[in-house]
Amino acid sequence: NHYRNGFKWWDLIFILKSFLFTILTITTLYSPNFHLFSMIFIHVLYSYIQYIFHPQKNNVLYKIENSFNLFQLINLVLVDSNFFKKVLPELI
Repeated sequence: NHYRNGFKWWDLIFILKSFLFTILTITTLYSPNFHLFSMIFIHVLYSYIQYIFHPQKNNVLYKIENSFNLFQLINLVLVDSNFFKKVLPELI
């Protein structure tokens, strides 16, 4: 177990986040703006909760997971922006 005492259930939070991403992807297929907004909101909430509680025992694992969360969030925000439409309009 990589989590501190009292946080053995943290894997369930991660699974719930993944489950919500899957459900949102299926149910909001024809509403991309709502889909991306929801994904970003859930991801920010998860990252904030993880930052506040610091559930990992190992500080290196904590930093890696926070970095990965930040990377995913940056990707979601980039996808939601018009960045790709302006830079590579032929792909859109």
